[in-house]
Formats: sequence, C-alpha cells, structure tokens
Amino acid sequence: MTDSACDLPDEVVRAHGIRIVPLELISDDRTYRDRVDITAEEFAESMQTSKAHLTTSQPSPGAFVEGFRDAAEDAESLLVVTLGSALSGTFGSAEAAARMVGDVAIRVVDSRALTLLQGLLVVKAAELAESAMTTEAIAAELDRVRNQSGVFVTVDRYDRLLASGRVGKGVALVGSSFAVKPILSVEVDGRVVRRAQALGRKRVLPAVMNLLDRAIPKDVEKVRFGIVHVGVPAGIGRCIASDRGALGRGRDPREPSHSRDRKSRRNRGLGRRLHGGGLAGREQIRISGWSGVASPCGKAARQPPHPITTAIETT
Repeated sequence: MTDSACDLPDEVVRAHGIRIVPLELISDDRTYRDRVDITAEEFAESMQTSKAHLTTSQPSPGAFVEGFRDAAEDAESLLVVTLGSALSGTFGSAEAAARMVGDVAIRVVDSRALTLLQGLLVVKAAELAESAMTTEAIAAELDRVRNQSGVFVTVDRYDRLLASGRVGKGVALVGSSFAVKPILSVEVDGRVVRRAQALGRKRVLPAVMNLLDRAIPKDVEKVRFGIVHVGVPAGIGRCIASDRGALGRGRDPREPSHSRDRKSRRNRGLGRRLHGGGLAGREQIRISGWSGVASPCGKAARQPPHPITTAIETT
C-alpha cells in the first residue's frame, strides 16, 4: 500500500495490485480526494487557471483505517510506504491508523522521499512481496535501497517555495528577476536541500541530468530512474517524443523502470540525451511507456507550473 503522492501510473498500480490511500486536494472550501474525485491533470490545470487558494493535506487516520481493512480482506499482513515524514504528516497518520486496526499485522515504512522516488520504492516493495518475502524483510530492503537512492526537483517559479519557507524573500526576488531555476534534492534523511541552479528554463534539464549522472556511483551496474513533470511546455514534450525510441520503445508499460548497464549508458550517451526528453513520470515515464500527470503533495502543495522531478534508485 501507499498514498497518492507516489505518482505511479494507474496501469502499474493495477499490475502489482497496489492499494492507494488518497491525499486531500483542497480548493478554498472544497476538498477532493486525489485520483478519486479529481485527476492530477485537472488539479494541475486549476493551479494555473483558478484564483482559489489551492493546497493539499495528508490522508486522515480514518482514510488509512478504511484502506487497511479493505486490503486486509486479501492479505495476511500489510506494508504501507508513505510520503516522507519530513515533508508531510502522512507517515504519522498511517502509524496512528495501524494502531487502530488490530486484526492484521501492518508495517508502516517512511519513504523519506516524495513523488516518483516514493513510487519506485513502492514498486520495489510489490516486487519483493510477489517473491514471498516477509514484510519485515521488505522493510529492511527498502531502507537499504533508499539509502543509496535520491531525487532532484526543480521549479519554474518561487512563489510556493517562498510560501513554504524553503527560500527567503531575497533569494526569491533575485531568482525571479534573473530566471534562476533552483535544483533541489531530497536527502536520505528526508530533508530538502538546494543542490544547484540553472539560468533559464532551457538549461534546467541538462543541469538536472548532469547531477543525475554524477550521483550514480561508478561501481553501480544497474539503475532505475524516471522523470516526472507537471504541465510541461510543448517544446519539451516534443523533445520527449522525439527521443522515445532511444529510451525504451517496446518495453512493457507495466514495468516499473528501465535498467541499463552503466557502461552501455555511458557509451551510448544516454545521460546526455535524457535532457532532450525520453522520460517523464505519472505525467510520462517514457523510459517504460508510462503516462499521466504528477500530483502536488505535502508541504510542496500547489506546485508552480512545470516542476521537474528526477528520481533514481540504485540496486
């Protein structure tokens, strides 16, 4: 199980039998359940067109209790991977709910992540469960994998970073005036830190891909990764389409990721080509053919247009 901040495409969720507890998306006095009452595409559009105050909230313990009891009908034990506890109260809500349900063993795992990295960990958990691994063993393996995985995030505007306190007024003013795009990462302890910056939108994706390439240890043979974006401009979308063939055409769309030998990736210039598009996440993860739009989540509520998130998992 997981929450809707994972940004996994519906076909992947169905293929692995993953249960999702929805976050709440709030527009003034109206509350919607993510992926139930409103789609990510609809919410992303409203962020750009609506004058309403848009935000998000964690699922209530009651929502998790309902999800746990529903899932328990088909399982002897449950493992739920939540949005990082440093970013949202979702983990605490799930733990509170687990204490209320006494008829099934429930293990709650803090992903220490968000969006697609959380999703990759969820898929990893599903794969391990399908191999009959115990929940405690799965939790231990997820902890190991998370410790050597990461996620990069960039945004086009500073308004929500400023509102959340992640940047100061001076940084926001300079960044907005000179089109400086911040590149953030979520550390292994769940903290959001500034890693780099790019001057102008066109230089953001190459900069993120450069960070990604440098983040992969030289001795790692295989990686799983994807890119998720919200409301990507048409120009970037065309680049993604043009490079689709080089980055995974013909793969089963139910597969959670793409693994490639590191030597092959270097030799074929994959890292350099990624910024041209071949990937994108519940929005489009072209490396495996997924499509959709990422949801805003936790303290990052009401994401500015065109945020780009790159998640990487090494095994």
